[in-house]
Amino acid sequence: METMRVLAIGTSPKFKALLEATPVASEATKFEVTALASRAKRAAIEAAGKSVEAIVFGEHVPSPTVVRFSRTFRSRGIAVPIVVLTWETGNGVPENYRRAGVDDMLNVAEVNSPLFSWAFMSAVRYSETENKLREFDSLQSRLKDANQTLATIAHEINNPLIVIRLALFHLENPEMTKSRKIALFRMLSENVDRVDTQVEQLRQVRRILGDGSAVLFDREAISAKAQKAG
Repeated sequence: METMRVLAIGTSPKFKALLEATPVASEATKFEVTALASRAKRAAIEAAGKSVEAIVFGEHVPSPTVVRFSRTFRSRGIAVPIVVLTWETGNGVPENYRRAGVDDMLNVAEVNSPLFSWAFMSAVRYSETENKLREFDSLQSRLKDANQTLATIAHEINNPLIVIRLALFHLENPEMTKSRKIALFRMLSENVDRVDTQVEQLRQVRRILGDGSAVLFDREAISAKAQKAG
């Protein structure tokens, strides 16, 4: 059975007990909860960096604390879903939470429900899928920009290559004067430098894309999964 490690910040003891007591049968998942007080920021950052699969804030954690913690997690590259328990219903994720990196809200009334572990897992899975969609959109944008850059480079690199070919052709003429040869060699050098500049731009495109450019997602499949999870 899979174990999902959850970091719970400022939640009640009931949250930890209920979540760990009932595995999600449909997911073959059990929960392992690390509970910390909302003032334990350093401990929370350390715990979040140790292979947790989800982070949840209790309903009594002040909004500024949620925002501050979430921003810190995201700035440190912690990309797991962040869920906030709330008494409010149907309002979605507040804009200040969304900007800070919060993925979803879960009504605290569901904590007392027999289906709570399933509802929590559903929220986590939905957030994971939404994150993948955002990664896809970001990658798609980077690929579009890279494609435009590559088209420009391909056009610009063709000109110095034409000049180089012409210079090499004329240099084969045994009757060419020394001054003309010097001029052609200078032309070759200048255009080799131009090609080198374009090659460096290709390297920059590769760095912009990063290693993640090798992984492409099927956006429709991901979106369908997100709707199913919701």
